[in-house]
Formats: sequence, C-alpha cells, structure tokens
Amino acid sequence: MAPRLASAITVAVFLLHATAALQTLFVNTRTPVPHDPASVAVAVVLLGTLFALQLQQTRWVDRPERRTAALLVLAVQAGLVYLPAWHFAQAWVGLHSFLLGTALLVLRGPLRWLAVPAVLAGDALHQALVYYSPQDVGYGIVYTLTSGLVIFGVSRLGAQVAELSATRDELARSEVALQRAEFVRDIHATLGDALTSLVMRGELARRLLVGHPQQVQRELAAMRTAGRRGLAEARKLARGYRDAPQGASGDAPTSRRALRPAWALLVAVLVGFLVSRQLSALQFPNFHVTELVVGTACMVGLVALHPLQVSWACRPSRQGAARLALAAQAALAALPVLVFHSLHMVLANVLAASALFALPHRIRWSAFAAVVACVALLGLFAVETAPLTAVNYVIIALNGGLSIYGISRLLLMVSEVQELRRELAETARAAERLRLGRDLHDLLGHSLSTVALKLDLAHRLAATRSDRAQGELDQALSAARAALGELGTVAEGHRGLSLRREYATVRDTLRSAGIDVRLRTEHEPLSTPVETALAFVLREATTNLLRHSTARRARLTVRHDDGGVTAEVANDGVGGGPGEPAGGLANLTHRATELGGTLRTQHTGGWFRLSVRIPLAVAEPSGPDH
Repeated sequence: MAPRLASAITVAVFLLHATAALQTLFVNTRTPVPHDPASVAVAVVLLGTLFALQLQQTRWVDRPERRTAALLVLAVQAGLVYLPAWHFAQAWVGLHSFLLGTALLVLRGPLRWLAVPAVLAGDALHQALVYYSPQDVGYGIVYTLTSGLVIFGVSRLGAQVAELSATRDELARSEVALQRAEFVRDIHATLGDALTSLVMRGELARRLLVGHPQQVQRELAAMRTAGRRGLAEARKLARGYRDAPQGASGDAPTSRRALRPAWALLVAVLVGFLVSRQLSALQFPNFHVTELVVGTACMVGLVALHPLQVSWACRPSRQGAARLALAAQAALAALPVLVFHSLHMVLANVLAASALFALPHRIRWSAFAAVVACVALLGLFAVETAPLTAVNYVIIALNGGLSIYGISRLLLMVSEVQELRRELAETARAAERLRLGRDLHDLLGHSLSTVALKLDLAHRLAATRSDRAQGELDQALSAARAALGELGTVAEGHRGLSLRREYATVRDTLRSAGIDVRLRTEHEPLSTPVETALAFVLREATTNLLRHSTARRARLTVRHDDGGVTAEVANDGVGGGPGEPAGGLANLTHRATELGGTLRTQHTGGWFRLSVRIPLAVAEPSGPDH
C-alpha cells in the first residue's frame, strides 16, 4: 500500500507543476506567448515527454546499473527545457524546476552542487529575456529553486518508501540471523565447552573402571555434578530466551537521524515559498513597508507551525494541540487580508497543507478545497484583485499546498515504513528467540536429563557392578555426544526427529531408572512435522516423569484414531509437578497447536496421563521454525 500511495503522490505533484507551466498558454500574460492550436499541441507533447521522463527518473533512483541511462535522460530533459524556450517564452520559464530536481536526483558529488547554480543561471538568463524586471527575475529564481526541491524531494522520498518496503523482509531475515549468531555464542559458551569436557572425562573414567575404583568414583562424581550443572544452565538459558525476548538491534534514534535530511528539505521548501511570496509582493507598486513587516511576521508564524502539524499527525494525543495550531495559522493567514485588504502576504498554500494533517480524515480535503476557494473569492470580491492575479493566487495555493503536503506526507510515510520495518524485525527476532528457547528446552533438555540420569546410575554402580556401570557410562557419553550435535541443530532450526529412534531411547532411559515400561505403537508412517511433534511429546513426558514422579510403571501409546494420531504417556507416580514442567508443557501445547492439535493432562485412578492428539489432514506450518 505504501509504495503505491507514494507513487500516486509523486505523480500528482509532477502533474500539478506541469499544469502550472501550461497555464500561460491559456491565459493572457505580460509577454507574448503563442496561443495558436499548433503551438499548444506541440507544447503539450513536449511537456508530456518531459513529464514521462521525470517519472522514469524516479524509478531509477539508487539503481547503479541504470546510472548511464539516467544521465542520458537528464541530457534529453535539458534539451526539452532549453531548446523550446525561444519559441514559448514565458510559458517555458517554470520548467527549469524539473531540470533542477532531476539534476539533484541523478548527479553525484561535486557535479550535483555545480548543477544547481548552473541551472539557476540558465533560468535567470531566460527570465531576464522574458521579464526584464529584476524583481520578476528574483521571484522566478526562488520559485525554480523551491519547485526543484519539491520535485527532488517527492522523487527521493517516494523512492525511499518503495525501497524500505521492499527490504523489510530482508531486514527481518537479518535480525533472525543475528539472533541465531548470538544464540550460538551463548550456547557454546554455556554448554559446548562443558559437554566437550564431560565427554573427555567420561573416556578417562571408562579406562579407570577396572582396577581404579576410588579414582573412577571421583571422576564420576565430578561428571555427575558437571552434568547437573549443564542441565541447570540449559534450562536457565532456555527460560531466558522464552521469557525475556529482546528487541531488534535497530533503535528509534537511528531512524530519527535518518529523517533529518527530509525535515531539512521540508523546511527549505517552506522558506522558499515564504521568500517567493515576499518577492512577488514587491512587484506591486502600491505595496508598503508596513505590510511587508506585518505580513512577513504572519508568514513566519504560519510556516513555523507546519512542521509541528506534521510531527503531530501520527500522535493522537496531540490532536487538540494540532487543531489549536491550525486555528492560529488561519488567524495569521487572515490578518494581512483584514488589515491591508490584499493577498500579497498570504501563504494560503501552507494553511491548506496544514489542514490536511490537523483535521479528521472525513473533512480534511473539504477544508483544503475551502482554503483554495477562499483565496479565489477574497481575490475577486474582498480585495478586488484583477482576475488574472486571482487565478495566479489560486494556482499558487493549489500547487504549493499539494507540494508541501506531498513532501510532508512522504516524510511521514518514510517514518511509518521505518517503524513498521523495526516492528517486523523485532517480531521476527522475538519469534526466533522463542523458537530457540523451545528447541533448547525440548532437544537439549532431554539429552542432558539423560546424561545426568546415566551418570547417577554409573556412579552408584561403579563400586559394585563395574560392567553395568560401564554400560550406563557409555549411554551417558552417547547422550552427551548427541547433545553436542544438537547444539547446531537448535541454532539452524533443522530438528526433524525419528519416532522409532525415540521409542528406543525412551524405553532404555526409563528401564535404566528402574521403571517398568510398556510401549504400544499402532500407526502408519507419519509426516516429518507430525513425527517430530510426537517425538517431542515422548521426550518431554519422559523428562517430567523422571524429575517429578515416583513412578514404578509407565505406559506409552501412539495410535491412529478417527482422522488423527494420538500419543499418550501414563505413569503411576504423582507427575505433573510444579515449576519447570509448565514451560515444557507450554512448548508441547505450542507444537500441537501449530499442527491443529490439542494437549490434555489428567489424573485418574492413581495414574497421571499426558496425551496429544494431532489431526492428520492439516498443512505443514509455515514460518521461520520450519
């Protein structure tokens, strides 16, 4: 939506400037202008070509591969501005603004700033040949500079809106990548080195099992402590990622600094309109110094309030202040008319533009039209201005008002798109943190629980049954190596799990803990997302059973039912303990919900049951998790 609206604003401003240039072909002017149909037709064709080339230039902003083409088009535009000037005289004066705006847009480095005085010098020469009056030439130069800044501003800001909108997904992906890199640093610093050390000490303990009972007891005790510490650190890290999502790396002050050139451009345009209004007023023979002083003071106040109107437009809490400021602007615009009975020092364009920001949507364009209509009515009836002068005031109010609105609106759009990009990046980063926290808990939490359990058993058995202790130690080392491999799996998000492998792991783990296990599976081959979700159910249920239950018996069932598959884990202990399992069950609920499923827990007949049902006729979830 934003790029289309930005393009519409750009086209509207260009069209208004082209129309203002053409007006002299249809009204009487102080200098001879060809009014015959052939001249008008040629002028329309040339102006249409200039207009089309200007639109094309806006599409090539910040595209290095189109730079040569943009420079060639700039040369063509210069020809369209200067060559017809000898024939169309005054009608072609206003077109230097298109050339100036394009030069600022296309040229780089010193050439850009050399082009500004060069274009203004050409404009001054053209106007000197047409007008002769120094006041007219001065007014024309300021008008060209101001209009050129408007054309440059709407082109540049419109292109910036499009660019920011197009790259918002790229920014979100970048934030996800940064979050993953931060996670990898955290997890390797917290767990990677500890697991590697644990595996090395485990290999040493295996060699010491036969013939060195005291030394192996010390090693196994140290390994058991390290394993429990690693499990606690993993849970703490997972909690931190799940419960305290951090914002994106970008910050609001950076966005505000990036908008400073746009605000400076808006102020320059407003000052340009103010100065051009002063120079225009000096052309009238009955103009007095008192009117100049009072009118300038009123215009300065009117102009100074407009940036405030723009900054308040997106702040509902400032609506009352914005409307009071608009009333003050209306009073400042009306004062010169009431006191001096003239429109010489009235900046109706600024008032009209401010109305588009201060008033509610339903009436703002009506208010804009009312301001322009008031200029026409006051010019014709209240101050008895000549019809041609009244028409000129209306064109200035309409063209200037929409130009100021265009730059102001595009400035806000750039700010809004930047804010949207920042919010999307924060959302993507927070979602990735939640995913990393869930996966860390579900993957590594289970592996590290297995390591801790096996080391506990190995430590207890080492003194009396070294053969059994070696088996438990081997399983602990295997689980530790699996945990090391899962570090990268968590960070990259590749976490497809095998149910068949999980069945064997869960059965062996529970039997090692002295729990009688019965496993029943009655299902067809499942898709990877469903199989992974059910594997996580078995992992989490097993981990909770070992930590929070005094169970002696466990029953694991995975079966097809009507249109879905259900996994159930039941045990005859207390189960469902407080504290950490809540995080795990929340993770399982999230995974089941992603696939359209549900999770239930219940206590019946002295047994605790956890079941997850997932419908099979669902699409695989999308997003960064998959």
